Amino acid sequence: MINNVAMLPAADDGCGYYRLWLPHLRTPNSKWCPANREGLVAFNAFAGCNVAVVQRLASDKNYETIEIMKQMGMKIVFDLDDDMWSVQSSNPAKEQLKMFQNYERGFQDCAIACNLITVSTAKLKSAVENQIGKKIPVKVIGNAIDMAILQQSPIKRNDGKVVIGWGGSNTHLKDLATMGNALDIIIEENKEAHLHWIGMAPPGKHLQFHDRVNAHTWVPVKQFPVRLSTWNWDIGVAPLEDNRFNRSKSAIKMMELGALRKPCLASPVQPYLEFTSLDKRLEWLLCENEKEWILKLTCLIVDEDQRNYYGNLMYEVVKEYYNMELRSKIWEDAFNQAAASI
Repeated sequence: MINNVAMLPAADDGCGYYRLWLPHLRTPNSKWCPANREGLVAFNAFAGCNVAVVQRLASDKNYETIEIMKQMGMKIVFDLDDDMWSVQSSNPAKEQLKMFQNYERGFQDCAIACNLITVSTAKLKSAVENQIGKKIPVKVIGNAIDMAILQQSPIKRNDGKVVIGWGGSNTHLKDLATMGNALDIIIEENKEAHLHWIGMAPPGKHLQFHDRVNAHTWVPVKQFPVRLSTWNWDIGVAPLEDNRFNRSKSAIKMMELGALRKPCLASPVQPYLEFTSLDKRLEWLLCENEKEWILKLTCLIVDEDQRNYYGNLMYEVVKEYYNMELRSKIWEDAFNQAAASI
């Protein structure tokens, strides 16, 4: 079955990139239909499409749009990459969500109005079904890396630095807090260690004004894979607080660094427990507390062979289990399932 698929991202962000842009690149009969600055998409943008993929819709106007698209004969796939019913009160995104009246009910109503719900993890599927029941089929399509796009830079660094990288927004402040003072201590005790921070300033003035900490704001999301490659990080860090919201996430940071053959230390929370379970040797990369973050970062800083060992192990896991070339068939099946729904 050949479907003409319209991809309607909620925003030009990482969620839109992994959930819609990468499938779009590998779906021949698809259209990329981003919203304008007012958040509107012209209906003629997806003329001729019989399937539309939408993200994070929750408002009354969103619901009306879904109904109009259905009247046009389109089948709707509602995609979620986060458990929108469990956003932590400490998360700055919570305040943005409050702009929508009864947003939790709004997500539910919009999702139920669609023909199929796609989610990124099994935990998120359970969360969605617990919220809305089984009125609409929910299909798990895990996030994946397009390894034709995200590749190691051919330009190698030879400056004696060992760069530790992290990227994210201020929604991750509590996640970063799970590392304690590990990064401050690492910077002071390892003169070859440098930090590269993307998206926001590092926590604490000590790191913000340190001469071995380089920080800058966001890069355009579609440039991120190439930029990440050229930054030549040696080690990644992925701290994550253990809560319901985070347990529904996927191991994006490990996937990205693994594609580049770079090791990534992470918290022992569901996404990273799942990733490391695919090769038990990778469980060493999980850090329970500040002491373990310091110990394992130090080991990787001083031992290039160990960095290469874990980086290569991660690469093999990404190649076998998180490869977009293989995952695109599952997206195709989802479009067919939506198109065939009543």
